[in-house]
Amino acid sequence: MLLCLMGYVIFVAVKFSNKNDNQECNGVIIRIIDAEQQQFVTADDIEKILAKNRISFQKKTMDQINCKEIENCIKINPAVKKVHCYKTPSGGVRIDVSQRTPIMRIMGKTSYYVDDQKEIMPVSLNFTAYVPIITGNVSKKMATEEICEFVIFLQNDKFWNAQIEQIHVGENAEIVLIPRVGDHEIILGKLDGFETKMEKLKRFYNEGLSKIGWGDYKTINLKFENRVVCKKK
Repeated sequence: MLLCLMGYVIFVAVKFSNKNDNQECNGVIIRIIDAEQQQFVTADDIEKILAKNRISFQKKTMDQINCKEIENCIKINPAVKKVHCYKTPSGGVRIDVSQRTPIMRIMGKTSYYVDDQKEIMPVSLNFTAYVPIITGNVSKKMATEEICEFVIFLQNDKFWNAQIEQIHVGENAEIVLIPRVGDHEIILGKLDGFETKMEKLKRFYNEGLSKIGWGDYKTINLKFENRVVCKKK
């Protein structure tokens, strides 16, 4: 009895699967999963990629549609992080796309983003991400390694994520920070030990600048151990 029931279930599954394969595709839905957060990729962009690769859904049966091929051609877009293409039981095709997430933008001889996976991604005409700007003498290796680690540290701290607007890389790879609040520059020096330096700066903000005022100093220097050296305007 059990064997008969299993055989029937398999028969029905195969029958309906074959029926679905022979069904004509009734349309495609493209969904950009994180479209509310960023717009590096749009549904129109995906449609253009499909058209360029001569992938059409009109008058195609479901068995003529190759989801893996569709995914592979969309992945070529450098702003695409993940893509999942699948067929629905109703005879349609769904394409779900998620975008790469930039955490900083390098602005120099060339301009590009670095994403949260420490990989380079190009700028886009569609969208500009509001992330820290990195200027000065910064190589791609430095951007994806030391600077990226520092920016991730800033992102994970609510105060610094809101406060640091620009990072400038000067001679000898010394770092200068430009804050959003206050008309001063923060001389960080080398990136080694940046956690200690930033904690020292936070204490100075809380215990010093909050009493003295944010507009009195031109530079705040963190290069010296156990002290903060300030230059007045």
